[in-house]
Amino acid sequence: MAKKIILLIVVAILIVAVVAVGFFVLNNNDDKNTDDDTTSTYWYYVDYGAYETTDVQSGWLSAESNDPLSGFLKALDDGSIDYDIDSGGWITSINNVEPDYMDTGESWYTWGWAVSGNSGTWEELTVVMGDATETMFYVTISTFDADFVAVVDPNAKTEWRGGGPFAA
Repeated sequence: MAKKIILLIVVAILIVAVVAVGFFVLNNNDDKNTDDDTTSTYWYYVDYGAYETTDVQSGWLSAESNDPLSGFLKALDDGSIDYDIDSGGWITSINNVEPDYMDTGESWYTWGWAVSGNSGTWEELTVVMGDATETMFYVTISTFDADFVAVVDPNAKTEWRGGGPFAA
């Protein structure tokens, strides 16, 4: 009789332990759905400007991601395009095109598509891409003027209008 009671106590302890481990695993599972797991489709028009060649062509890229910078890197990776991003999150090279800021004053600049009412416009980002809230980006090489505004104006260009999220 004493053996049966001991056996029942051991079985009860094992059941409680298994249930406790199960609850712990469920509550600490990294795969559970949270707001951080939501993804968006991000679009990027990469304009190489004067650096465009037959091997380096401007065009649209896109990727699903949790944030714009991760999406951009995924889109570049998916397209087998080499790139470098500095430790601050700023683009330094895309497709081996690396403008020399010290010699030419050029660097990569990024604009985000801002919608107001029924119209939109490209606005220069004032944050690194990873902190941006937009889902469409225009990335190109530019210098800036005396007011530290990029000289290139993607709103004046037309190449980006026929593809990507703007395709008919």
